[in-house]
Amino acid sequence: SNMVKKSYKPFLLILTCIFALSIFLTSFSYKSPVSAATNEITVFSWDDYIDEDLLDEFETKTGISVNYNTFATNEEMYNELLKAPTKVDLICPSEYMIMKMISEDLIKKYEMPSNYKDYGSEYIKGVFDSIKMGEEKLSDYAIGYMWGTMGFLYNKDHVDENDLKHWNGIWSDKYKNKTTIKDSVRDTYILMLGKIYEEELLALDVNDPLYNEKLTEIFNRTDDVSIEKVGMELSNLKDYIYGYEVDSGKSDILTGKIDINFAWSGDAVYTIDEGEDAGLNLGYIVPEEGSNVWFDGWVMPKAAKEAQALEFLNFLCEPENAVRNMDYIGYTSCVAGEEVFEYAYGSFTAESEVIDVASYNELDDELKAEYGLYNGEYYCAIDVDEEENNIYGVLAEDALGVYLETFSLDAGVKVNVKREEVYKTDLKYFFDENDITGKYVIYSLDNDRQLFAQYANEEVIRRCAVMKQFDNETLEKINAMWNREKLITLPTYALILFGVAVVALIIVYFLVKFRAKIFKRNIPKIETQSNKNGMKVISKEML
Repeated sequence: SNMVKKSYKPFLLILTCIFALSIFLTSFSYKSPVSAATNEITVFSWDDYIDEDLLDEFETKTGISVNYNTFATNEEMYNELLKAPTKVDLICPSEYMIMKMISEDLIKKYEMPSNYKDYGSEYIKGVFDSIKMGEEKLSDYAIGYMWGTMGFLYNKDHVDENDLKHWNGIWSDKYKNKTTIKDSVRDTYILMLGKIYEEELLALDVNDPLYNEKLTEIFNRTDDVSIEKVGMELSNLKDYIYGYEVDSGKSDILTGKIDINFAWSGDAVYTIDEGEDAGLNLGYIVPEEGSNVWFDGWVMPKAAKEAQALEFLNFLCEPENAVRNMDYIGYTSCVAGEEVFEYAYGSFTAESEVIDVASYNELDDELKAEYGLYNGEYYCAIDVDEEENNIYGVLAEDALGVYLETFSLDAGVKVNVKREEVYKTDLKYFFDENDITGKYVIYSLDNDRQLFAQYANEEVIRRCAVMKQFDNETLEKINAMWNREKLITLPTYALILFGVAVVALIIVYFLVKFRAKIFKRNIPKIETQSNKNGMKVISKEML
C-alpha cells in the first residue's frame, strides 16, 4: 500500500547515509599517485625518507619536477601499483618486494646512473649481484638507496647487555611487558628463527668460506616444521612482550613505556639521538646468532620515463646529497664516496676536531667557546667536566694498543690528562675493500650506539642474512600461522567500517521492531539539520 511505501522511506534514507559515510571514510585511507606530465616524474616511496629540500633543488637544476607520493608498507605500494601500473616512474621497495616485482614482470631493467657506478658501495653492489631470481639479478633492476640491520634497541640503564646477546633474551620474566616486536610477519619471522635455531647458528664455523651461505639458508627456512616452530615460539612470546608495533617503538622507549624494542637500525640511530637530548642512555645490539640485513632500492615500472628518472637517481647518488639524506632520516645510504666517510668520521670519531687559526677566527663567539688552543691549533671539546671546563681528546698508541688521551687546557698546557678505552670499527668493506692504508677506521667511545647502528662492523655484517621472497604458497602458510598465533591488528579504516556496520544493524533492528510506533502517520514533521565531520584515517600495516 502507499502507507507502507511511505513508512520505509526514512529507513532507506538512513541506510543510504550509512553507505555513503562508509565510502567517505575509506576514501581517506590512501591517495593514489597522479599521472605525471612530461617534465615531471612521479616517485613512490616511504614516509619521511628524503630531505624534501632536495626535490626543489632537483627541479631548479634540471627543470624536472617531482610528484612525490608515500606508502606505509611494501604491500600497500604493491597493491596500488597493480591498480595504476603506468602512473609511477620510480618506486623504492625493499629487496624482497623487488624480487616479487621482478618475478611478476612489473618492473624493467635499466642502466645504473653514473654517480652510482662511481660512488655506490661495492659491498652493496655485490649483494645486489648475488640476489637472483632464476637467471635474473636484482642489480639489473634496482640500485640501492638505504640499508641496515635488525637488532635490539635497549635502555642501557635498565637492561643487561649480556641478556640481549642472544635472541632468546626477551623470552624472560626479567623484561616482562617491557619489550615490543615488529607487527610485521617477515621481520618477526627472522627473530623467531634466530631463537629456534640458536645452537645450529652458533655452531657454524665463521672461517668457513660458505659460512654466510649456510647462515642464510637457516634464516630462510620456510618448511612446515620451521613454520610450526615459529608459531609455537610466537605464541609463547606473547606472555612476555608489551605488544606489537610498526612505528611506535621509538616513542615508547623514549617515554619509558618499554626498555627493549626489536628495531631497524635506522630507527635505532634516530632514537639514540633523541634519547641523548632526554638524558637516556640507549644502545643497539645485533645478537650473536646473526640477523637480517635489509636493503631498499629504486626500481622503474614498465611505463616509467626512464631518462628523467635516471636524472633523479643520479642526483640522489651525488655523495653530498646522500649525506643530506642520511642526516635527515637517520638511515644509511648505499653511496660510499669520500664525502660520506668524512661525514661518518666527523660524526662518530672519539677525538677532537682540530682546526687552524684562520678557521677558528671565522666562527661565532658561541662556537669559539667549544675550542681550546694547543700547540698553535684549536681543538674542539668532546665533553665538559663537572666544573664546566672543556675536555679534549686525541688518539694515542702504545704497546697495548690504541686509546684516547683526554685532557683539559690551562693557558695552553694540558692538565687532568687521562686515558679512555676506544673501540675500533673498520669500514673498508663498505667504502673500499682493497684499502691497505687503514684510512677507513673509526675509533669511537661506544661500540653499541649510533656508529654501530649506522655502520655495523664487518664481523656483524658477515653473520647477517638477506631474507628471500616468500612464494605465494609459503606466504599463505606463514600468514595463517601469524594470524592464528597473535591477535590480528586490523587497519583503522576496517575498524571504522566495522563500527558503522554495528551501528547500522542496531538501527535496522530498532526500525523493524518498533516500525509501527516510529512511522505512525500522526507524527509531526520535524525540521532537522545535519553535520558532516571529516575523519582522517591512518592505515596501519596489513598482515
